[in-house]
Amino acid sequence: MKVLVVDDQQIIRNVLARSLSSAGLVATTAEDGLLALERLAEQPFDIMITDIMMPNMDGISLLLETRKTYPDMPVLIITGYAKELTVTKARELGASDLLIKPFKNNEIITSLRRAYVRHQQQDTTH
Repeated sequence: MKVLVVDDQQIIRNVLARSLSSAGLVATTAEDGLLALERLAEQPFDIMITDIMMPNMDGISLLLETRKTYPDMPVLIITGYAKELTVTKARELGASDLLIKPFKNNEIITSLRRAYVRHQQQDTTH
């Protein structure tokens, strides 16, 4: 599974990339939404993990832009700012899951796999 990890904090990107690699997944990183869109244009990804609060383009805007070109790609939101309005908006816009920082590595892997399986099941029913 190819995963795009988008977060403005380098340490978060690095920790996630290492955790995903250890779980046998292929991780590519981007530091903001604009760079993430460039990465998406360069190659396909099975799933994306994005922070909400980032410079240049936030995670909600990235989710909206991603939906235009890749409407079925699962997107997991990670955030340290879990305001109810933000959580509700992310879900309404089609986020597959939302994890609150700090999270455990196994939580992100479990959430990724769950979202990917749901996506695969939806593909077979359409």
